[in-house]
Amino acid sequence: MKLLIGVLFLGLVLYLFTLFTSKAPKGGKAMGALANAAIASFLVEAFHKYVGGDLMGMDYLGQLGNIAGGLGGVAAAGLVALALGVLPVYAFVIAVACGNMDLLPGFIAGYLMSFVMLWIEEKFPDGLDLIASIVIVAPLARLLATASTPVVDATLLQNRQYN
Repeated sequence: MKLLIGVLFLGLVLYLFTLFTSKAPKGGKAMGALANAAIASFLVEAFHKYVGGDLMGMDYLGQLGNIAGGLGGVAAAGLVALALGVLPVYAFVIAVACGNMDLLPGFIAGYLMSFVMLWIEEKFPDGLDLIASIVIVAPLARLLATASTPVVDATLLQNRQYN
């Protein structure tokens, strides 16, 4: 029964990702950026933490793996914002606001705040858009990432109970 529930949950997640990719505004670009963020954080973490750190006993590489794994939210928020056309400096304002957040909360914050930042870039005069990114966008990005974390965690933990 546990296996069946796990497979059904995976199918649901894949369906939702496919739906988001095809129907959400710029969903394909955002999902591509999410995949790149997963590679940039989790692949570096897995290789260096477990191969370099645990297997070869090199503490430096183990620390590198731990650090890379902890930057999933930053990578997701920044790469999504860049993929959606946000200027690099503003993309990183969104990204650094997602420090110590996981990949999916960073993705959610990066995706939603990209549209806000693009609107600010268009409507605000030069200079004022920078101030708005610091005063408005960064706190909202952090709020979105923080607010979405319990939902993401509850979903993942709920599925873990069935495995």
